[in-house]
Amino acid sequence: LQLTQNAVLTDTMAQSQLQQDQADTAAVSASHANLHFWQRVAASSIGGVATSLTMTPFDVVKTRMQAQARPKQFGSGNCFLYCNGLMDHLCMCAPETDKSVPWYRKPGAAKFTSPLDALLKIVRHEGPQSLYSGLSATLILAIPSTVIYFTSMDLLKAGLGYRPPNDTAGKAWVPPVAAVSARLVSVMCMSPLELTQRTDWSVVLRSASAEVRAHGLFSLWRGAVPTLLRDVPFSAIYWLTFDSARTARLRSAGADSLSLTEAAGLGGLAGLIAGLATLPFDVVKTHKQMELGVRAAAEASAANAAGNSSVWKAMRDLVKRGGLAALFTGVTPRLLKVVPASAIMVGSFECLKNYFAKMNATAGETLL
Repeated sequence: LQLTQNAVLTDTMAQSQLQQDQADTAAVSASHANLHFWQRVAASSIGGVATSLTMTPFDVVKTRMQAQARPKQFGSGNCFLYCNGLMDHLCMCAPETDKSVPWYRKPGAAKFTSPLDALLKIVRHEGPQSLYSGLSATLILAIPSTVIYFTSMDLLKAGLGYRPPNDTAGKAWVPPVAAVSARLVSVMCMSPLELTQRTDWSVVLRSASAEVRAHGLFSLWRGAVPTLLRDVPFSAIYWLTFDSARTARLRSAGADSLSLTEAAGLGGLAGLIAGLATLPFDVVKTHKQMELGVRAAAEASAANAAGNSSVWKAMRDLVKRGGLAALFTGVTPRLLKVVPASAIMVGSFECLKNYFAKMNATAGETLL
């Protein structure tokens, strides 16, 4: 009888230890605390590429329609904004030659009458690859920027002990602080390269050197202020919303991780809220980008650069010309970009992290 009782006790203790080990493994997997650095980089890279491949055709169609309707605005020396789903790029209009025509000024087989009509005609007469015109050049900046932002933010959240869904009490401040810090790092790293808008690195270095000689070292970050004024509050609001909603959803469902549709849905919702909250700064950033592009095209002097209007002056000028409503122009196009792009990027990023975390947990890896 004593031997039987000892055997039952031993078996119970073993089962209890197994259950505890499984719970610990699930907790580590759910919090992504066992991810390798390269896995975070891979998740952000793949998410960035997926977002660009999905969103770029819509911007190419928009640009082609605008160029067809207002060809003078796309003449040599002018500039336009190109969005690949990850970031906006200021593109200078190139001169047209006998041998080449810029992709945005290609003559259509017929007049585009609607976005769907433009999409179908471009695919039919030029091939589906034309829907990705200009993408490869912009990804040189967009993918590194995305990887720096998402990877550093994720590492900061893990380093500050934020491990959803359980270990988050009193730590609601961690996601916005980590997101803001990561955004600062990303913008400061990429802003000088974004300003040059070149893919030839020898040209990048020559352009940067000339800029520093003419206007000083900090001129390399002259486009960073409007970007930070939009992206810093956007990042804080976005990740506070997303992580709070994710924790609430996981606790209510008793789950360890979000499904793809849940992550995408919450990512899109957070994008909607943050996009609306920061719309005035996006309007000002667009105006400032176009202002910098016109100045670069005209090879403005240092005196003109010194007279470049501040962000707050630009905001006051917009309100003076069009009232407060001027700060909220373009709300529909912005949300049509931000919401689906956020859903795709964050949905992909979170689900890939879930996959890697479960794979590592199965192999018994607990890095943090």
